[in-house]
Amino acid sequence: MRIARSLIVLFVLGAVAGYAYRFELQGVAQHVLGALMPYRGEQVGAGSISFEAWADGEFRIDALVNGTPVRFIFDTGASEVVLTPRDAEQLGYDLNDLDFSNVSMTANGPVGGAPIVLSEIAIGPIRMDDVAAAVNGAPMAYSLLGINFLNRLKSYEEQDGVLTLTQ
Repeated sequence: MRIARSLIVLFVLGAVAGYAYRFELQGVAQHVLGALMPYRGEQVGAGSISFEAWADGEFRIDALVNGTPVRFIFDTGASEVVLTPRDAEQLGYDLNDLDFSNVSMTANGPVGGAPIVLSEIAIGPIRMDDVAAAVNGAPMAYSLLGINFLNRLKSYEEQDGVLTLTQ
């Protein structure tokens, strides 16, 4: 009986402490999730989010595009946002209805791209409307978060393996 009462008292005290420190614990939870799932990022301010580089040095970034999850690679070498054909289909685009007449030079040679406009890209606290993009004419591992998105930010900075985006 004493053990049961002690457990109840501990539970109540733990609940009260959790409530009292809820905001601090929320920050801890975000930091832990950012470390365990670096592609989700960690919000570091009202309009800023940071991502840790993967072992290969790339930054993988989860975003919502028109409300649909899409994983991007941060790519300052891409002049625009480029979607993989698979991601474009998940967003509801019919590849047969797109015009792949824009040719871009890539590391793998020239490839056709179909211009589109994305209604919204959301990355944590960052929201951007009417983003010009292209659907790549060839399969790719990830969609690319290119310069036309990055230049609309207040800043983006990479330091010591951490990328911070600020709107």
